[in-house]
Amino acid sequence: MKSKEMMEALTFLQDLFEGCSSGYLTLTAIHPDGQHPVPSRHVPIGDEFLLREALKRLGQANDAGWGAYFGVAVRQNALGRWSRGGRHNLLCLPALYVDLDRDPDEAWTRLAWFDLPPSVIIRSGRGYHAYWYLLTPTDDFDTADWVLHGLAKRLEGDPAVTTAHSMRLPGTVNTKPGREGLLCTVVRAYPERRYALSEFLPYGETPPKSTFVRPRLHIGSKPDRQLWVETVTEAVMTQLEGRWKANGFIAARCPYCHLRDRVGMHFSYNPESGIGRCFGKHGLIGLYELAEILGVSAQIESPRRTHTAAPR
Repeated sequence: MKSKEMMEALTFLQDLFEGCSSGYLTLTAIHPDGQHPVPSRHVPIGDEFLLREALKRLGQANDAGWGAYFGVAVRQNALGRWSRGGRHNLLCLPALYVDLDRDPDEAWTRLAWFDLPPSVIIRSGRGYHAYWYLLTPTDDFDTADWVLHGLAKRLEGDPAVTTAHSMRLPGTVNTKPGREGLLCTVVRAYPERRYALSEFLPYGETPPKSTFVRPRLHIGSKPDRQLWVETVTEAVMTQLEGRWKANGFIAARCPYCHLRDRVGMHFSYNPESGIGRCFGKHGLIGLYELAEILGVSAQIESPRRTHTAAPR
């Protein structure tokens, strides 16, 4: 990573986390083949010296062919070297965002016509990432996830993006196969443009019509939900022939049994949120719906997965 790109990454992160006073910023290196361990560094918010050192090391990994990512949400604690953390590890979220991995002209047009102009637009290599900085970082992750899904639907972005997501760091090279050498870079930046979370409520995801009734089985606390996620993830891997992808998601057979289905053809699963997506008529499939379909319960002792989920 050259000095110019280092400053681009540093400035972006400082602007993004300006309103955060505690917690840890997570930087992660992902090998594009998806077959390597996923190392992370957790930097205390506000420690510029350690942040520069971590960016330097991440830049070296990027120069060696690894993808460079950061967690948008602040983590509560300094997690281990091999953990990026999930939703239960989050402290606050400083921005809303979308990942438009599509035709650049079409993606740009959608952003240009959206009612609330982004604070930052990043050219990710093929498409764009857009961020809307919040006036006050939020810890209302349920509402934030609801809005993120709504933004993705409205702008036709990646529907699997969640509050626990990691995004490609500007100032680094996109190392995905077929995109080698493409720089991820900031193309528009208005860091003073900040919004209240309430301004995005009109764009929240409209709940789909469904006859599914969520099981009422001790699912109130965050640790309990994480146990459900781990249980369902294990079931996806074993029952649906799940395979880990380089972007951190799991390709599997659809639980609704499509005709002539094969792994990854109709279904993808996010192991951080526990949400699956059918590329056919079923759309998003929630955590507890998946649990019912697969016949599993967090009340039953199940093996914990040892895989480390990689970011997109």
